[in-house]
Amino acid sequence: MPHLDAAFNYARWLTRNEADAEDVVQDAYVRALRFFSSLRGDNARAWLLTIVRHTWYGRFPRRNNGHEMRVFDEMSNDPPAESLDPEAMLRQRQTVDEVRAALEQLPVEFREVIVLRELEGLSYKEIAAVTGIPIGTVMSRLARAPKAPDHSEVHCQLQETVVNCPEVGRLLDAYVDNELDLPASAEISEHVEACLACQQRLAELESIRRLVQSLPYYTAPKRLRAVVAAKARRWRVTPRMLALAATIVMAVSIGAGLTIRAVRSQPEVEATASVAEAVVGSHVRALMGDHLLDVPSSDQHTVKPWFLGKLDFSPPVTELGAAGFPLVGGRLDYIADRPVAAVIYGRRQHTINLFIWPTSDTRVAIHARSIRGFQVRHWIRSGMSFWAVSDLNDQELDEFVRVLQQ
Repeated sequence: MPHLDAAFNYARWLTRNEADAEDVVQDAYVRALRFFSSLRGDNARAWLLTIVRHTWYGRFPRRNNGHEMRVFDEMSNDPPAESLDPEAMLRQRQTVDEVRAALEQLPVEFREVIVLRELEGLSYKEIAAVTGIPIGTVMSRLARAPKAPDHSEVHCQLQETVVNCPEVGRLLDAYVDNELDLPASAEISEHVEACLACQQRLAELESIRRLVQSLPYYTAPKRLRAVVAAKARRWRVTPRMLALAATIVMAVSIGAGLTIRAVRSQPEVEATASVAEAVVGSHVRALMGDHLLDVPSSDQHTVKPWFLGKLDFSPPVTELGAAGFPLVGGRLDYIADRPVAAVIYGRRQHTINLFIWPTSDTRVAIHARSIRGFQVRHWIRSGMSFWAVSDLNDQELDEFVRVLQQ
């Protein structure tokens, strides 16, 4: 069943209970099958998550973590109470377990937008559609960044920049999430480059984000898969359902290229999913630790020879600085019990890990997925398996893949 893991993960974080999450997902899939004709477009995941949310609120109207849902006045400039500030609760935690406990303690209106953004990788627009709140409210509830800095010790002295520190603080989350238009993003970038205090805030925000994205992603248990599959078989499959399912699992456009979500056997799907999780795990560990680079260099003639004698293959290394993806360096990593090459690229403050190793698989399609808020692209070319992982948005990572393949 498509998007079952996403539905269960969302329900699990909403309910904080596996049994309740399974009940919610079962009911949500029945509703989804019943009202399949209401699906518009091909964003089936956001549509399904909306049904999961409505189902949860219908089943547990008074069990929202013991907190009454609060109505936020978007016209008010008053900061939220300290007890409702996700940043204040999450910043103080340093380990994944502590961050998980902190996130579970947040009121659901904050918890769900963080899960949808960081673990499911939804855009602000998609989160607004799922939760039924304005995009401005989504932005306020994703306030992970520290509050505006006190410049009594660190002075800004940026009178000539277009934006000031309070404006940067208000937009910093959207800037990191690539949700600003190009002019606004450029203004924030110019300010941050010249402001030491805002650089510190950006570093703190990215540290928090990495911790949140390291939280467990709850996949649907086998018993739930069996129950949902049994319920699905009871419904008559209409031509419209087949057509829409085809759009979900077959293809979406990526610029001049094509991303194929091919139909494969269950063992193949599970094996690929396992590798994808391992790739994301290596990406996160490299960012959280001090082992992102073994050979820091923007010169492909430095990075590529460094792998000689360390691997039984020669990975392709390409300089993409002219396209906006500068080469940062490389390192040796291990995926699926074998050594692999990790070639690292940059995109503003974002890191792209490109994992490469030989394969006998002959498939050439590009497979796209989102895991814990990270975008993942996998393709095979010239006997090499490529896995690109980053917290960039879909469009920019797709652009990276397209430029790399040219």
